Amino acid sequence: MGRKQRKRLELERQRKKRRLTIITIASATFIIACVVVALVLTNGASGATYKPETITVDKSSDGSVSVPLSALSTNLSYIDYGYDLNLLARIDSNGIIRTAYNTCFECFDIGAHYSLSGSYRLVCDACGNTYSINTLGTSDWGGCQPVAIPPEYRNDNDTEIVFSNELITYAEEMFTQWKSSDYDLSLENYTP
Repeated sequence: MGRKQRKRLELERQRKKRRLTIITIASATFIIACVVVALVLTNGASGATYKPETITVDKSSDGSVSVPLSALSTNLSYIDYGYDLNLLARIDSNGIIRTAYNTCFECFDIGAHYSLSGSYRLVCDACGNTYSINTLGTSDWGGCQPVAIPPEYRNDNDTEIVFSNELITYAEEMFTQWKSSDYDLSLENYTP
């Protein structure tokens, strides 16, 4: 084999080696990018997972449920007042308090509750539907979304949000009926 042939073969080997190196780097970059995207999608836009705080309160002597405003933030909180279903609460970016029951109309009979995926996605534990935390308490009635409790249904004051005895009693009666597949009552029909 002549000198020119050896040089040509050596150049060809070097080109193949460079091509293989480029393909390896491109593949590794693609895999890393996929992992990063998956982590961001799993953990929300902030890249961090937030575990909702549970605020435990007791019913007052008149049967109402009061939650100190100081206990709420822009993060999701579960409010446990001794009933089967927790309340969900958060303060949105406009300072509006958003509240809902931790269940939905569609999946109630199969044990629907909501958990938080990342910091910004509510996930129905029964059917897997997901919602932006920003829609909490703002959606239309029905469907698979937390049962909204609009601000006008509450008796808030400067230091606390207050769920009246009438609202609590109505909702608990509604859920009792739902347990026996009677869906005549709906929170949208509640009159404060």
